[in-house]
Amino acid sequence: MHYIASGKKDGRAGTGCKTLQGTVTVYNGVDYSAVFDYNYYITNNGDIKAAFGDDDVAVLAHFVNYGMSESRRKNCEIACQEQRRMKMWKEFKKFAVRGNMLDLAVGVIIGGAFNSLVSSLVDNVIMPILSLVVGRLDFSNWFIALDGNHYDTLAQAQAAGTATVNFGMFLSGVLNFIIMAFVVFLIVKVMNRLFHGKEEPAAPTEKTCPFCKSKIPLEATRCPHCTSMLEIEG
Repeated sequence: MHYIASGKKDGRAGTGCKTLQGTVTVYNGVDYSAVFDYNYYITNNGDIKAAFGDDDVAVLAHFVNYGMSESRRKNCEIACQEQRRMKMWKEFKKFAVRGNMLDLAVGVIIGGAFNSLVSSLVDNVIMPILSLVVGRLDFSNWFIALDGNHYDTLAQAQAAGTATVNFGMFLSGVLNFIIMAFVVFLIVKVMNRLFHGKEEPAAPTEKTCPFCKSKIPLEATRCPHCTSMLEIEG
């Protein structure tokens, strides 16, 4: 109330802002925020600033009724577009340099290389050894022809245009997944052992009261549960 009654007239600052904030952009139910910026309009049109000052409603009314027809809209629209571009650029820069995004990018690159390594290990080392033990497993011709006819191979059924349920291909995918998951598990287990070594057990912080068998702090000299005096361990 003081600012409205006297402070503004005395030239007192109401906030630390140098420009009017939260200005009106809607006039007669139409939002002109895409082409109108109050601070730009009065800064670049001294006659408007002198005539209306900080009356943002009157400034917007002038822009709608006279400014656009006087070609003042073009410069204001350019300024609004520039502000939106700068805001988008700042948001993108903040997003691009965010730490977890960089970590994610590194993780994706290393993950792709690791996937190639594991696939090569499974295809070129594990599967040949497994084939020697259990024989070469081929599930590709395990299928059901939905037309009721018998086909020796899946290729024959597909050449005849028959719809098929290829459960053998699904079993092959499941088997490959299990083998690859187990190989990844072994690799991770070995890597953890190499880099982290054997973890030492944490030092105990509690002991058992010899009278009530409750867990109490290691340094306690009296049990908080049964109030028994305890011997200090040397």
